[in-house]
Amino acid sequence: VLPEEVLAENRELLEIARLSHLRMQDLVDSLLDIAQIDAGRPFGERKPTNLASLMSEVLQLNTFALAKREMKLTQNFAPNLPAAWANPDQIRRVLTNLVDNAIKYSPKGGPITVTAVPQGSNIEVSVIDAGPGVDPKERVHIFDRFTQVEAGGIRPRGFGLGLSYCKLAVEAHNGRIWVEPGPDGVGSRFVFTLPQAS
Repeated sequence: VLPEEVLAENRELLEIARLSHLRMQDLVDSLLDIAQIDAGRPFGERKPTNLASLMSEVLQLNTFALAKREMKLTQNFAPNLPAAWANPDQIRRVLTNLVDNAIKYSPKGGPITVTAVPQGSNIEVSVIDAGPGVDPKERVHIFDRFTQVEAGGIRPRGFGLGLSYCKLAVEAHNGRIWVEPGPDGVGSRFVFTLPQAS
């Protein structure tokens, strides 16, 4: 057992290590999901899923990233939002990917807003940032596998699988995903739909 003073001094480092481990596990699980889809096999059990609870997990994963860039994430979910019929792990990874992108491409101190509202028999979820936006010519390809888009002079990092995973996972839930300009033409609004739990 480590002395309390050692734990206190290194608590932040330990938390960063823990979150890094969780993110690596997410990447591995995402790759396994993609392999399942490519093989034409169903993947993941679906059940009534509380999206607000998933967002709490996503916020926890991004605590340090948001603080480092002095950013605030606001969650605006409709009152009495119905549960989604979804696989919680997969949709948490979708939300994590979209929030990661919003943090990466937004200016320091820029706002990020996540909304969720009922739309007919579906739930519409949006992740809105104040970044440079996505060029209209790139919107067609941005969800393609291994595609990385440079925006606002920011060079993309990673493998180009995050948004393609989002598309595969959402469509496997019989939903849709797209990107459009943010409010007043500022930033981007990534939107996806999920069926409500009956």
